[in-house]
Parts: sequence; C-alpha cells; structure tokens
Amino acid sequence: MIGYRNRAAYLAAAPLFLLFASLPRAEAQTQGAVSSGPIKLFQFDAPATTPTDSAAAGGAGARSGSLAPALPQEQRSADIAPSPVVLPERTTAPRSSVEGIEVRKLGSQGGGATGPLTPAQGGLGLDLWAGTTADRVADLMSSLPSDIQSPALRELARRMLLSSAEPPSLLPLQASTEPMSPSADVGDLLRLRAERLYAMGEIEGLNALLELFSERRDDAVLRRLRVDGLLLAGNWDAACRPAVNALTRAPQETYWQRVKIACDAVAGDDTRAHLGLDLLREGGADEDGFADLINALLGVGVPTTEPPFSALNLATMAKLGVAPSPTFRAAAPMGWDGVFARLGALPLEERVPIAERAVGTGALPAEQLAALYVQPIFDPVDLDDPIAAAGRGDLAPWLTHALLYQAAKRQDYPLLRAQLLTAYIERMASDGAGLAGLRTAKAQADPIAPSPSLSWAAPALARAYYLGGEATQAEAWRLNQQETARLVTPLWPYLQVFTGGRADPAMSNAWAQGLPPDSREMRAVLVESIVNAFHDPSLGLQPPGPRQEIQQAALAGRPGETLLLILREFGSRDLATLDVPALALSVAALHQVGYTQQARMLAAEALVASGV
Repeated sequence: MIGYRNRAAYLAAAPLFLLFASLPRAEAQTQGAVSSGPIKLFQFDAPATTPTDSAAAGGAGARSGSLAPALPQEQRSADIAPSPVVLPERTTAPRSSVEGIEVRKLGSQGGGATGPLTPAQGGLGLDLWAGTTADRVADLMSSLPSDIQSPALRELARRMLLSSAEPPSLLPLQASTEPMSPSADVGDLLRLRAERLYAMGEIEGLNALLELFSERRDDAVLRRLRVDGLLLAGNWDAACRPAVNALTRAPQETYWQRVKIACDAVAGDDTRAHLGLDLLREGGADEDGFADLINALLGVGVPTTEPPFSALNLATMAKLGVAPSPTFRAAAPMGWDGVFARLGALPLEERVPIAERAVGTGALPAEQLAALYVQPIFDPVDLDDPIAAAGRGDLAPWLTHALLYQAAKRQDYPLLRAQLLTAYIERMASDGAGLAGLRTAKAQADPIAPSPSLSWAAPALARAYYLGGEATQAEAWRLNQQETARLVTPLWPYLQVFTGGRADPAMSNAWAQGLPPDSREMRAVLVESIVNAFHDPSLGLQPPGPRQEIQQAALAGRPGETLLLILREFGSRDLATLDVPALALSVAALHQVGYTQQARMLAAEALVASGV
C-alpha cells in the first residue's frame, strides 16, 4: 500500500482512516458513482402500479392515502381499507404527513406499540392489546410464522404489526385493577414487530415502522434492521448515513465494515472501498464472494463466486443486476417470495412461479404478476388459438398461464375474453394455484359486463370478485343467472358467507347435489360449518390446548391475542390441509372480535382451497 512503510503501520492506521475520513463525506456522491440517486431493488418492465390488495384489506376497494369514512360504532377498524405504507422524504419540519401517515419522532414511553397505521388508516384499533399482557404478546409474536399462507391472515398480520395501539404493558390484567410491570418492555415489542416484518418480507412496512423512531435509538438489532430495510428498498443514501455512525460505535463489527465498503463502492470511491477490502482480507472475512461484488461495482471484473445470503449481499447483487441462485434464495426467510418476485434480474422462468406463489399467499399484489405475464413473446399462431396451444402440453405451466392471460388481455370481445379468463382460472386451479388465478383474473374481468349469454362464466368470474373483496360485482354475476338456475347453486356458499345468512338445509342440499359424490359430504360439512360460524357465539366446543386458547381469547374480547393465536396455530398451513373445526373456529373467532370482513375473506379462501 502506497504511503505506508510497513504492513503493521498500515493496519494500525487504516481503521481510523476509514472511520474519520468518511464522516465529512457521508452524504457525498463521487462523480464516478455507479448510481448517483436512489435505485429500486425491484425493477419492473411494466410501469409501477399502486397495489390494490382489497381482498385481504376487507373489500373496501383500492388502497387510498385518504382517511377512511366513519364507520358504525360496532364496526372495528379492521374493516377499514388500509392506507398504503408510504415512506416520506426527510424534511426539516418536525412532523411530516404523507399519504395519511404521520411520521414523528417518539420518546420511549409507549413507543413499542406505536405504528404508522392509525385506526382511521386501517390499523386494528387502539384496543388491539386489550386484556393481554406484554409478556403474552411477546411470547406469541415471537412465534408468528413468516410464511403465512392465507392472504386474509397475512394482511391482518401486517396491519397488526404496523398498528398504533395502547401498549399492553399499560393495560390492567383481567384479575387486577393495577397495571402489571411486565418483563417484556416496549423496546422488546418494537424489536419483535420489526423482526417479524423483515421475516415476512414486508420491507416497505418495516421501513415505515422504523422511520417513526430515532436513528439514535440504542438498539443494535433495530439499527441493523433499519439499514437492511433501506438497502433492500434501494435507498443507499439513507442506509449509508446510519451505517457510518454505527461503524464509529463498533469499528470491529464485520457487518458494518461491509456496509461501509459497499457504500463507498456505490459512491465510486474505490480508494476507501479497496482499503476496506484489505482490512477484511486481513481478518479472513472476505473469502465468501463479497469482494467479487465490490470489485464488480467498481468496474473490475464480474462476480465469479456467489456470497451467502444477507440483505446487504442481495441489495448489492440487485445494484449489479445479478440474479441470486436458488441456493441463495433458499437461505432467505420463508416469507420472502414477495421480495424475490420483485427482482428484475431473475429470469422469467424462475420469477413467474415465485410471483404466482406470492400472489396466492398475499405477499405480492396481483397486478405485479399480471405485469410479468405480458412479458413473454409467443408465436402468433398460439395467441390466435391459446386454448389449443395450452392443451398441447409442450409449454411449462407458467408459460401456459402467461399465454392464456395475455390472450385474454388482448381480446376486446367480451365472449372470447370471458372464455379465455375462465380457461386461465381453471388451468391455474389444476396446477395448484387456484387462489392466485382468481386474484389475478379479476382485473381482466372488469371490462366484461354480466349478461345472460355469459352466465356460463359466472361461477368463475363471481369467485374472482369475491376473492377480490368486491362482493357487489360478484353478486351482479350471480344474479345474472336467473334464466339458468342450475348455475346459481355453485355460488350459494359464497353468497351465504358475504351476506351472513345461515346455512339453510334445503339450499344446502340443492347445492350439494351438484358436487362429485366422493367429495360431497366433506365439502357440505365444510360449508355448513363455515357459514354457521358467523352465527355461533360459543365458537363451538374445542378440546383443551391451543384451540381452546383461541376460543377463550375471542370470547374475552382480546383481539390482538386472538389473531396471534390463530396465526401461530394455523398461519403457515395450507388452507386445503386445515380440518373443518380449525377453519370454522378461526372464522368464528375473527368474527367474534370484530374482524368480520377478514373472517369472510378467510372463509372464501378456504372454499376455493377446498374446491368449492
């Protein structure tokens, strides 16, 4: 190294050079930088659209930054469509309001239960933790699964983690009139919320939550999650500032050293970046492919060794346009399908199946899967007769889905569009992606007006609207079938779920007659149990154990605890594998604590998963 007479002198001086030389230039960008402004980790060829995840949000339509209208006194805030989580630009003003989310710096008292979603913005209510101690919340939240399979439950979990509520530590116990001082403090609750959002791949929500709290908060876990979240969002400028500060506190910590090196490389400062790599090499911490990424950022060679999974490595690979391998992705948290589905560097044959899984679990808006479907280029002959091409069997499943969807999107004639959408929905269901197919088909169904000539398409298109939370449009399709009453009965269970009617035995029998004999009894029991769950205040008799805890929490009016118990017990399980009592109990418990619209969405998802 030029300027040092011996290696010992160089190694002694290098850490100080890295730390102090970077401080005056923490916000500066060198002219030769790879990118001078923030870039998005997730690149789309199609224009970005605002997610409309109204299925999980409770059917209130597209997400909006405006405040939701006032609701009747007995309706809980969970039935309000959530505002999008939007990170504001930093300003010099003490308060900033963007898209209805007020961002402010908070003190420690009560901070662990503060979040970017107020009740008017889709939060789950200030009484979310009523009757539940901080220790109980911490215990249940620590076991919250990241790979939640139901879009309705995932959306509830996301909103729970982002909701502003009274801290559980300030609420009295059931058998006491005095607040109890829990061993889990508000800092523990905040840390758990941030960790769960990260594990679920809810990076936007993670950044919105941590934006509420000072970067000076003395918590190593939160500092790292804050930087990881900003890196994954492509906001290198905002991530590098706290990383430099953290490195001054812990100059020997490898993570902060690596972040600082990557920040220098992104800024085009090859001197500091190479100096940092030399230090890592001396400590034996650069032999994992990270140095290859940094050299590539500096324009020296291409990566030849893939580093192990980390948010920093993924953000750096995205900056370079390098696709992570299946091995890299397998090491990520289980809830990250939505993260990887947004990676523009992934080839379509890998990206589309991930996106289909993510839409099926609610981890990705259906509009983003639709944007991927239009990217493959097909033979014009196949586009002219896509149903025949899909039936040949020589296309990969994801290509067959994309072909049918593209053909439907290109078709202006309502009859043909309905035919192609129905074929797409049926093919997705046969390939095990029925929920994703219904959620994605809804947008292409909007231009089709219900008419008697299209009554044959009503069962598929009405389900798409039910799963999109748009019961009014679904009912328009159902009522369109007056002349063909035999097609009305397949939609009877959905009508009962969304109108709150009881399972009338005569209608139930008429509906069941159209089912295959080998599954008739099982499906009939499922429908009757789910429909009647909205009317059974006792939630049914359950055996001792976790299910009894759900029943007791719901009957006692503890909404947050009820939701956490349901998520712990059933969240990571495929709805098709849940037994009827488990589904009925979950639906009834959510309804009991006031999350009625989400209970309806969960019931509809269970019906689709069971083939109803």
